Amino acid sequence: MATEAERLDLMSRRDLPTGLINRLAFMEELQRVRTAGTSGTLMIIDIDLFKLINDRHGHAVGDEVLRALANRIRTPLPSSSLVARLGGDEFVAFVPMPLERGAELADRCVEAARVPIALADGQELRVTITVGVASLAAQASIEKTLSAADQALYAAKEAGRDRIQVFDDDTAGIVGARRSLAAAVATPFRSATSNCSSVSSSMR
Repeated sequence: MATEAERLDLMSRRDLPTGLINRLAFMEELQRVRTAGTSGTLMIIDIDLFKLINDRHGHAVGDEVLRALANRIRTPLPSSSLVARLGGDEFVAFVPMPLERGAELADRCVEAARVPIALADGQELRVTITVGVASLAAQASIEKTLSAADQALYAAKEAGRDRIQVFDDDTAGIVGARRSLAAAVATPFRSATSNCSSVSSSMR
């Protein structure tokens, strides 16, 4: 029988709305399997327009969506996978399979998410997810691979969401160029805002 300390430890490693492990537990478990020499595929999964769902339908419905999608993401993946909620509208998964097979499974998760979610009030809600996928080789850095999957996710969302994107050199180039352009566009705006603030201050 679990002690109170063990129950509290378990709760600290779980995401309450979904029942999945949380970010901290995921990183600990991933480090453990990596120490054992296991390679595979990392996925970062984002619920498309989740803030809009919360704004329109309320956080109770948002929690229903989180639970439904947690199950739909977990179901196509092998039992040896690690699946966690990163927080907000993001999940992460590690599948101990090569990239090609991991990408196929990610595509299945996207397909599963498209099935309308039956809500407690009898309504149905259509939700989609976007997935960034990257290979976690035996000697690769976890942090760099997570960054690669995040870049792939960014590219997939830029391409229209509701899809997967596998990280490669082209993905890195596209994401880098777009972020550089966004920073270049934002710089004059920040400068103009700063100048306006200075003028305003001098007029007080």
